[in-house]
Amino acid sequence: VFKAPAGGSAELIGDSDGSSSSNLTITNIGNVVVDFEFSATNLTYGSSVIVSDKLYYSFDSSNFNSDLAGNFSTKQRKDVNLFPASSRGLSFKLSVPASTAPGNYSGKVSVVAVSS
Repeated sequence: VFKAPAGGSAELIGDSDGSSSSNLTITNIGNVVVDFEFSATNLTYGSSVIVSDKLYYSFDSSNFNSDLAGNFSTKQRKDVNLFPASSRGLSFKLSVPASTAPGNYSGKVSVVAVSS
């Protein structure tokens, strides 16, 4: 859940060891190295829309410009090489356009592990 005013942004920072129940950690419990595919729908509230390219992800803490980051403008695969029994923090950021009407927006984010 993000709370951000119009013209602002909010971040949910991941942690790599699962030490925080309020932060995201991805752990590979399988037996192969994995990468990830990301996709999202637009966020909607009635007829108001925040397009999905305003939502970002990063496997590099709060660095949303790194090679391990991207946005949800299109479905994409990220080369993470998460080895079996290892973990990484997964962070998200939402940038809300200044003209956005206030409300509780909802949408769908998909993060799917794929064999590396």
